[in-house]
Amino acid sequence: MAPTRKAAPSHSFGKKVLKDISKIDDSPGPKYGVADVMTTRGAVRNPQFSLASRQRDPIPFNTPGPGSYQVEKCNVPGEKRSSAFVMGMRTRYRKRDQVPAPSQYSLPVLWEAS
Repeated sequence: MAPTRKAAPSHSFGKKVLKDISKIDDSPGPKYGVADVMTTRGAVRNPQFSLASRQRDPIPFNTPGPGSYQVEKCNVPGEKRSSAFVMGMRTRYRKRDQVPAPSQYSLPVLWEAS
């Protein structure tokens, strides 16, 4: 059955937008500012070099020599060992039990062998 007159749709898919949504910046976007000199191909700026010599470091980096390592103290890779750090406090030591060890007592004789 065809409608006899044209009517507005009976259902809509949302509200009419009153603002121009192309001017609203709601994107999550970067949390930092990108410098103006950065492009998709890298930084665009003047070359940064000088004709002067490089300054000496006031504190030189002291690398240990080959004889200063103690290989004996190193852990073997893959070998099981206890953890070096713990997250909790040490537990209290358990008090001595009053129960003797398995080899320190004998069972009573229930039946006498005749």
